[in-house]
Amino acid sequence: MNQADLGPLLSASSVMLAAFGFAYNSWRQDLEDAAQNVVPEEMSRIEKRRDTLLKTIRLKALPLALASTAVAILFLPDALSVVLSAIRSGGQYDALRATLVMMELFWLLIAVSMLILTLKVTSRISTLTTTLRRKRANEATRS
Repeated sequence: MNQADLGPLLSASSVMLAAFGFAYNSWRQDLEDAAQNVVPEEMSRIEKRRDTLLKTIRLKALPLALASTAVAILFLPDALSVVLSAIRSGGQYDALRATLVMMELFWLLIAVSMLILTLKVTSRISTLTTTLRRKRANEATRS
């Protein structure tokens, strides 16, 4: 990879990071709330919580996880090329190339953390669904 290609790559990554940051900050409270392990007692509140979590995962957590993973995959070949080139050249330092590798590592970290959040919210939905089934079964046996 030549030096002239690095600037546009870093600019593109920075623009994507800004867009991701805007979306994440806009949805942060909803994502944090969804990650909490809250199981209400009343069936109607359990259903409402589950519906809210389903909406959060579909419209916020999953899109952020997919977008960050896509960006990480998009820049991975260039970052690997920079690393391999540095190894072949005896580890000669170049700030722009190092920045590209750091941006890739940052995107990988974001992607992993968003995937973990998505899995955590999925687990919360599963817990609520199981709780609802149990409560409905208990009500049915009482009737």
